[in-house]
Amino acid sequence: MAKTRKLVVEVLADASRLGKTFGQISGQTETLGKQFQNLGKRVGLGVGAAVGAAGVFAATSLKAAEEAEQVQRRVAQVIKATGGAANVTASEINKFAERQQYLVGVDDEVLKKSYGILLTFKNVRNEAGKGNDVFNRTAKSLADLSAAGFGSTDSAAKAMGKALQDPIKGVTALSRAGVTFSQSQKDQIKNFVETGDLLSAQKLILGEVESQVGGVAAAGTTASEKLSLMFQDLQENIGAALLPIFQRLVGFLSEKVIPAVKDLAEKYGPKLREAFDRIRERLEPLVRML
Repeated sequence: MAKTRKLVVEVLADASRLGKTFGQISGQTETLGKQFQNLGKRVGLGVGAAVGAAGVFAATSLKAAEEAEQVQRRVAQVIKATGGAANVTASEINKFAERQQYLVGVDDEVLKKSYGILLTFKNVRNEAGKGNDVFNRTAKSLADLSAAGFGSTDSAAKAMGKALQDPIKGVTALSRAGVTFSQSQKDQIKNFVETGDLLSAQKLILGEVESQVGGVAAAGTTASEKLSLMFQDLQENIGAALLPIFQRLVGFLSEKVIPAVKDLAEKYGPKLREAFDRIRERLEPLVRML
């Protein structure tokens, strides 16, 4: 019996030390908790705003805004990397995609990704003069080619980019894909390229593509698709308003909370493990005796 009492006393002593350790942690985490409260006051968000349907909508909106921002940054980077060869700015592409999406029924982020692919072909660029806006005309053709069954807008961007970058080889590739050219047109394209008139070769290719699939996407766009795109735009706009708050929260977590938790773990982790081990060692023989 004396041995049992001794074990109980030792267990209680170890538990007391464990309690003190938790008390130390509690004192330090109380400061962390106050920081969270201050953050909540600063950003004006209550706990209730993060639950239910409103929370789901906010999370979806944030994701949509992040994706839109990501795509726009990549477009801007491609323009920078290519030295602005296409003679368009990131802002112009953004506005162009926003207008096109309602005409062709394709989300503007999807279009901008495809336009980003097209931007990598430096010979595909806008020039002054009627019909010389080669980049814009090509960009418009992507949704039409996709709607007509020539793959995704991304694959259409690659095919058109290659065709306009190197018209002689490109025409052959487009012909294999299903865009037909007469022998006379192929001869004209070859002659234009060999005489250094790349623009005329490009315009001939674009003219033929437009004559075969021009307007196909717009003709098939439904009211439901337009409504869906409007809702997506609404989410992006709401997400864009919430994004700075979310970014501040992520910054606070990465700069304050995570380092604080790591410090606590490094400082008290060994003590907690040691205390738990002692309690377990004391309890094992006591349990066996019961």
